[in-house]
Amino acid sequence: MTDQNTQFMAILTAVGEAKQANANALGIPWIITQMGVGDANGTEPTPNRLQTSLINERRRAPLNQLKVDPDNEAIIIAEQVIPENVGGWWIREIGLYDEDGDLVAVANCPPTFKPELSQGSGRTQVVRLNILVSSTENIQLKIDPSVVLATRGYVDALTVRASQKDAEAGEDNSKVATILRVFQSIRSVAANATETLRGTLRIASAPEAKQLTAGDLAITPVTLGAVLSDVAQNIAVFDAAGTYNWQVPEILKSGKRKAWVAVTGGGGGGAYGGGAGGGTAIGLIDLAGEEFVTVTVGASGERSLTAPTAGGTSSFGTFLSATGGVEGNAAGPTSNGRSTGGVGVGGLFNFRGEDAAGANATPSGGASFWSPGGINAFTTTHVAGVGRYGAGGGGVASSGSPSASGGGQGLVIIKW
Repeated sequence: MTDQNTQFMAILTAVGEAKQANANALGIPWIITQMGVGDANGTEPTPNRLQTSLINERRRAPLNQLKVDPDNEAIIIAEQVIPENVGGWWIREIGLYDEDGDLVAVANCPPTFKPELSQGSGRTQVVRLNILVSSTENIQLKIDPSVVLATRGYVDALTVRASQKDAEAGEDNSKVATILRVFQSIRSVAANATETLRGTLRIASAPEAKQLTAGDLAITPVTLGAVLSDVAQNIAVFDAAGTYNWQVPEILKSGKRKAWVAVTGGGGGGAYGGGAGGGTAIGLIDLAGEEFVTVTVGASGERSLTAPTAGGTSSFGTFLSATGGVEGNAAGPTSNGRSTGGVGVGGLFNFRGEDAAGANATPSGGASFWSPGGINAFTTTHVAGVGRYGAGGGGVASSGSPSASGGGQGLVIIKW
């Protein structure tokens, strides 16, 4: 009679011992395929290494799992699931069979009645056998998945859900992914959208948007409002010839904002030909760490029929500069003003031309970025280039015409 003194054990049979020794010696796999259960004809069996069969086997079926005990590498765990429609007998003995059909391990177990469904108390029964072996290295399981049942724990182990971190890493092949995780995985590796490539586009934060450097971020209306709040609110204009020491505002000095600067040289003075327009340089200037910037506004070129002068050069420190327009020239074209730094725009040049009858004609001043040049003085209705930033002065057609005009003075504009 089974009581607290009864001993339960699992051992390899003599055949099993020989087969494992052979597998270990030759390094070949030892394949275990089935488990048998029996009722031992109602007796209390004691496992015997010389057994070649169970005392009274009631069922033999493929294993659904054979694994090494994670806590002891010398123990293998064999498992079989008996469905609810099979039973009507006691389980007192268990045996393992290899692919040759030999009984290689035998065990006794506490008597357990396995009811069948027709008895009104059918249940799925898991039979598990732990057996100590000398080596588990060459022991393998060979099963037909179509005829075995999985335990709840086995299924749960195979259906562990991936986390967002798992999905985005894309390295674990043992977890299942929900639709959300699949989307997160795809999104994490999708290419960033560009002007020529479709892809994902991340929403920019306000600090990122204010940097004005990223080309792969989207801006929401809220973020746009934050950016516009930092758009240039101040302007400084230098429109009188001279040199100035401009103090850099704190927000520019700290590097939190850049300054938009436009520099235009003075226009050339008119003579028998119109003066050239001054050049213009435009740039977005980083003034981080700067205390003062020297601003120079080029003077306008003076008018003269005999000795006109060129417009003066304008500059914004060493960042931007623009030369003035060359004075009018009776002999032919004048050269245009030039710019250095930023985006350069040259002033136009002009020359003393002749009409179809060979008479002098259209000696107007050259245009600047801001204004057309002084209109020619061939009639008494000429308009001087003076006061028109960087515009060349108008010329005269002959000594008998009204006087030429001077060029417009330079200009420096700073916005932040």
